[in-house]
Parts: sequence; structure tokens; C-alpha cells
Amino acid sequence: MNNQNSYINTQYILEAINYYKETFNLISVPLCVNLESIFSSLPKDNPYITPLARNNNDGLHYVGSAEQSFIQLYNDGKIGSGLYCALTPCQRSEFEDDLHFSIFLKMELILVGQHNRDFILSIAHKFFDKFSKNINIVPSGNKEHELDILINNIEVG
Repeated sequence: MNNQNSYINTQYILEAINYYKETFNLISVPLCVNLESIFSSLPKDNPYITPLARNNNDGLHYVGSAEQSFIQLYNDGKIGSGLYCALTPCQRSEFEDDLHFSIFLKMELILVGQHNRDFILSIAHKFFDKFSKNINIVPSGNKEHELDILINNIEVG
């Protein structure tokens, strides 16, 4: 594995934050949430995911992505309808290589209160269009309504 690929590219992260905060409310989100918030976002047919528990026995577990943080905030009445974005670590059970890591940073976008996947995809597509013209949107294979954004056949969103 190329160690250079495991660097966090702060410039790309700052570009993403600056781009998305023009449309979305950039908010701070919890790094740890309850199990209900975690399991409500996971595929129902994957019994192999074991959330990483905090060591202080408070019943909270580290998020797999900001999606779970948004769910916790919504369930707690701390966010309502609107456009939000947040940056969190994202955890995956994957074989690691030059493109896949168990933990990475992820900018998560959400529109609470209505379903408009095409709107969010168009905003994300415009951001990624700055880096490549070889962008494809394909089914994620996880949930029926989920899509992945690929640049040169590499998942980026």
C-alpha cells in the first residue's frame, strides 16, 4: 500500500467545506451516538456490523458516518427540516488497499423533511465536476434508494 494515499488531503476537505456550506448548513455533530441511531442507517441484511463502543460505558458508540449523527440530532429534536452538512470519520469493514480504508473522513449531506435525491446529487456532481469529467452515478447495492458517485470508477460519494 502506498503510504502517500493514507494522507488526509486537507486542501480537498477545505474545498468541500467551503463549497457545500454555500447551500447546506455546516453543523457540528456528535461523534458518538446510541445504537438506535446507528442501526437505523445500516442495511437490515448485514448482521456482521458491530459498532465500536466507547470505553466509558455511557451506551454510546462511534458513528460510521455523519448520517448516524444527523439521525441522533433529529431524534433528540436538535435539528429539524433543512439542508445540513457535516464532516466526520467514516468507518467501513473493507479490505484495505490503495483506495479503501477502514476509517476515512467523509463530508455528509442531508436534506431533512423532504426526499429530493436529485437536488443533492446535482450539488455534489457540480463539486466533483471540478476534478474530473468522468463521473457516473450508479446504484450503491446497499439500499434500493441509495446511489454512489464514481469518478474514474472510484466511489467518491
